[in-house]
Amino acid sequence: MGGDDLTGRLGRWTAHGLITCGQAGRILADERARRPEPGPRIHSPAAEGLGYVGGVPVLVAAGTWLRDLILLALGAITTLLTVPPALGRAAGFAVGIAAAVTIAVVLLRVR
Repeated sequence: MGGDDLTGRLGRWTAHGLITCGQAGRILADERARRPEPGPRIHSPAAEGLGYVGGVPVLVAAGTWLRDLILLALGAITTLLTVPPALGRAAGFAVGIAAAVTIAVVLLRVR
């Protein structure tokens, strides 16, 4: 609860006759004594440095993982692109052999 919020509520309570001005002043003084206003956070240079030092290995590991994933995907794509032509060449070679054997058989029977 902020100081302004408390001050506003105490003012409303005083206006409605729920508490006196003296009570409102004592409540406000007690609350401010218990909870000082938050000041700017002080960051330790050592903690900030450790954060960066810890972040670098994480970034390196993430980059390495991403590189490996890309290379794996490229390897799969390359395999898919190179296997069918190789199979096509093998099939073409087999068809050529079969055609040559068929022609040879036909020529041998004709004689």
